[in-house]
Amino acid sequence: MEKADAVHSYLCPKENTVIILPEDEITHVGTASMGTKPMKPARGVVLAVGTTKAPGNGGQHAMDVRLGDLVIYTKGKGKEVKVDNDEYLLLDRDEILAVAD
Repeated sequence: MEKADAVHSYLCPKENTVIILPEDEITHVGTASMGTKPMKPARGVVLAVGTTKAPGNGGQHAMDVRLGDLVIYTKGKGKEVKVDNDEYLLLDRDEILAVAD
């Protein structure tokens, strides 16, 4: 995953944050229409994962998403970041709806 290596050289996600490569960046299909219909879920590949605090003791543990997972999230959520002409998305863990098998 050379894109993951590029992301790690610039960005390190903090607690409860995931960096993904949105599917439209993977396929280079383009952008979706922003009409009046509700936003459909979008997909992306996890390139970097922060840690999360364990309940109660304040310690940290790994999140339930892993590097390389294909995740589904609500389009329009997160923060877009551009690194070397590639666009990535910073999502909070709770903005991820599902992990695809």
